[in-house]
Amino acid sequence: MISPNGVKVLNQLLNKEGNKTKSSRSIELTITKGYKKKTSNPHRFWETVFYTEKNDVPTDRTEVIEWVKEAHLLIDDWFFKLIEGELEKRFE
Repeated sequence: MISPNGVKVLNQLLNKEGNKTKSSRSIELTITKGYKKKTSNPHRFWETVFYTEKNDVPTDRTEVIEWVKEAHLLIDDWFFKLIEGELEKRFE
């Protein structure tokens, strides 16, 4: 039997009207299966990455800080929406 090791989703961000955001930004979600070396117990690894196209990368320190804040808020929002319900209760 073939068992998948993970899943990867890449989504280009759109605004509320369904158009591309002011810049070309996307978010990538990867969930994979792995094992702890000491116990050999299976675990799931969750990775979320926020991308910005090269021509939209902030260069000024203030812009970088704002970019990081925006990326964090978006990833945080996605994370809690995706685990909402039974999974979220396991972490309370």
